[in-house]
Amino acid sequence: MSIFYLKMSFSYFSCLSHLIPSFIFLCAWFFYFYRFKAMCLAF
Repeated sequence: MSIFYLKMSFSYFSCLSHLIPSFIFLCAWFFYFYRFKAMCLAF
């Protein structure tokens, strides 16, 4: 039981470690995209 729980928590943390950087990258991409769009609209 404890081994199964350890395995589940490990897979969950590995999934998180993969998800968080991609989420940050997505946020940064949207931020730059909207800034670029605003610059284009200004001209």
